[in-house]
Amino acid sequence: MSLPIYIAGGSSEIELCDKLTDAVERAGGRITFAWTQVGPWSLGRPLTMTERAELAQRDLAAVAEARLFWLVLPQRLSEGAHVELGAALTLRAMGRPLEIVVSGPMLDSRLFPARADQIFERHEEALAYVVGRCG
Repeated sequence: MSLPIYIAGGSSEIELCDKLTDAVERAGGRITFAWTQVGPWSLGRPLTMTERAELAQRDLAAVAEARLFWLVLPQRLSEGAHVELGAALTLRAMGRPLEIVVSGPMLDSRLFPARADQIFERHEEALAYVVGRCG
């Protein structure tokens, strides 16, 4: 059975997250939800409140399904990516087996990404690590 993986990131990194998702899938990882394929960027219009609530639920369910959570640290403020990290940290604190990986520049103001199991300054290093966990 392939490793279930959730890749979180900010919408400002959507293209990068999409490429990383493809690379992980090619390596045999199972992405629990490819959020890069849905949302206002794919619809070309703002989301309704119902759509927002449904996507938020889908994101959180996908985080809960994952056994490896990878946060691609956003360069700009991203509420969603950090909410997902909070969900992953909470699940792990409750005893769920969930490995947490973070990649990207760690800004001084960021506290919670420091709770990750693996921290990589470069996304390429994190990708190599995650791909290695897929096999």
